[in-house]
Order: sequence, then structure tokens, then C-alpha cells
Amino acid sequence: MIVELMALNASFAVIKEGLNNGRDLVQMGQALSKWFTASSEINKKPGNKVGQGSALESWQAQELIRRQRKELEFAISKTRLQAWSDFIAYEAQWHRERKEEAHALRVKKAARAKAMAKNLNIAITVGLVMIGAMGLLIGVAVYIKANPVGNFYGHHSTFEKVTK
Repeated sequence: MIVELMALNASFAVIKEGLNNGRDLVQMGQALSKWFTASSEINKKPGNKVGQGSALESWQAQELIRRQRKELEFAISKTRLQAWSDFIAYEAQWHRERKEEAHALRVKKAARAKAMAKNLNIAITVGLVMIGAMGLLIGVAVYIKANPVGNFYGHHSTFEKVTK
């Protein structure tokens, strides 16, 4: 969680400095994206939802995110009218895009797994057919060796006629 907190603080410092210098939200898209990513990663860490990890650590991280969000709201609100609303819309769009990317990745993995299973089934079927064909050929060869029937044209050889 330390790495995520460091990323959160670093990106927040860039955002705050940019807002203090009069930069617009659009110009700070990369820093905002890093801040969103870090806050999302912190929210996913153990102890946040399932009760694992340090409760104090989790609470401190959530407090830090809440405090930074309040500071962002104040700094963004004083840049222009409706800036906070634009920020909320941007944040919602960012989260929507991440969810769509994650969904697309899951769909791609599922399709790949399905194709692998299909290819494995085909390989097993071909292998079994080949083993069966080899067994059949060996069986025919053993049968012919044990039971000779003359030549292939159905005529007996002259040697067989003479001996009879």
C-alpha cells in the first residue's frame, strides 16, 4: 500500500501545483488519471472491504483520499464556474473507461480459453483417431500374417497347385 500512497501523494501534488498555477483540468489529465488509479488501487487493497490487513492502515488511506478530494474540490471550484461538476464528470468517464477495459480484457481471456479448449478437444480427437487407425492397421497386418490367402488377385500360386 506504500507504493500506492506515494503515487497518490505525488499525483496530488502535481494536480494541486497545476491548479495553483492556473492550469485547466484538461491540461492535467495525466496527473488526474494517476491520482484516480492510485485511489482505486488503495480501495482494492485488503482491509478495505473484506476485513483483511490493517484496519488502521486502511482507515488512514481512506482519510487521506477523502482529505485530498476535499482539497481538490476547493481548488477546482475556485478556478471557474462548474469546474467541480466537470471534474466529477471526468472522473465518472475515467472509471467507466477502466471498467470497459477490464470487461474487454475478461471477454478476450474467456474467448482465448474457449478457443484453447476447442483446439485441445480437436487434438485429442485426432490423436484418438490416429491411435485407432494404427491399431486397425497393426491388427490387419497380424491377421494377414497369420492367415495367408494367396496373392491379391484371388489366384493360387503355381506352387500351391502342384503340391495339391
